[in-house]
Amino acid sequence: LTYSNITACSISGRSYVSDVDLGINSNQPFNYTLNPTTLGQYDYFNVILHELGHLRNLGHVGNTDDIMYPSLSTGVANRALNIDNIIGGLWTQNESENISICSRPLMTLGNCQELDNNDFKNLKNEIEIYPNPVSSKLYLNTTHEVLKVIVFDSSGRIIKRTLIDNNIDFSDLGKGVYLLRIVTNEVVINEKIIKN
Repeated sequence: LTYSNITACSISGRSYVSDVDLGINSNQPFNYTLNPTTLGQYDYFNVILHELGHLRNLGHVGNTDDIMYPSLSTGVANRALNIDNIIGGLWTQNESENISICSRPLMTLGNCQELDNNDFKNLKNEIEIYPNPVSSKLYLNTTHEVLKVIVFDSSGRIIKRTLIDNNIDFSDLGKGVYLLRIVTNEVVINEKIIKN
């Protein structure tokens, strides 16, 4: 159903997660609603909560009623964290705030500000993506630090993760519609790109 690709540095059994990609197989019959999950459907919230548990360094467990159980049947919806999951996540948070791993800075709790639609539109307008439609090279122009660029095909598969001199080479891709995800130090932008 899913995969997680975690880039990390590990010392003495502790790890510093520097990058995470989470993939969801959109060809599976997911229940995306809050309605009860029926036989033949996988509960999307169950799957996402399980994968997010891994991002908090929670491993698989043997208890079939636990969100971190390694497999999921159709018709099952477990959308709750138990006390062990919560304690494990809090332990990871505490470790991240108090113990430096791999010479990385300590995690600090931020005071996140909520963006309104105008703030988001302004951030998105600060990233210029051209030409679209594209035939060979797609260019990015922004003052923000670009941390990651990913190109997905129409089925959700990752096609490219390359940004060289603020451009992405589309010349080797077939005609069609692609999703470009740009991760900056300020915002994540998803943009539909047409290759002609």
